[in-house]
Amino acid sequence: MSDEEIEKMMNDAKANEEADAKKKEAVDTRNKADQLIFQTEKTLEEVGDKLGDDEKKPTQEALDALKKAKEAATAEDADLTDLKAKSEELTKVAGELAMKLYQQNAPQSDDADADKKDDNTVDGDFEEVNPDDKK
Repeated sequence: MSDEEIEKMMNDAKANEEADAKKKEAVDTRNKADQLIFQTEKTLEEVGDKLGDDEKKPTQEALDALKKAKEAATAEDADLTDLKAKSEELTKVAGELAMKLYQQNAPQSDDADADKKDDNTVDGDFEEVNPDDKK
């Protein structure tokens, strides 16, 4: 390759750098949305009847909104602002759902821990010995 060809390729790479970064961001945003949709659907399926429909409703609505935003953002030059906003909203609402589940299950685990506390374990005293200290 000649120096001119190398210089031309370097200039082309620099010229396309910004467009490539935008494409990468778009792909990353869509992938994150796909992962969030999958995780949320899985969580809602696992929750089943542990929570009422009124507690799952905000998460389901946010999930549906993200799916619509993802469908609308399929073009390469699509504005991803709405997709990002819907992803953030679903993350927030799904986190609240997870907290409800945790709070619901927390009292049950406290009862199980109470049985373990009566195991007559005695804490012992110990002394740390340094082998370099010779008396």
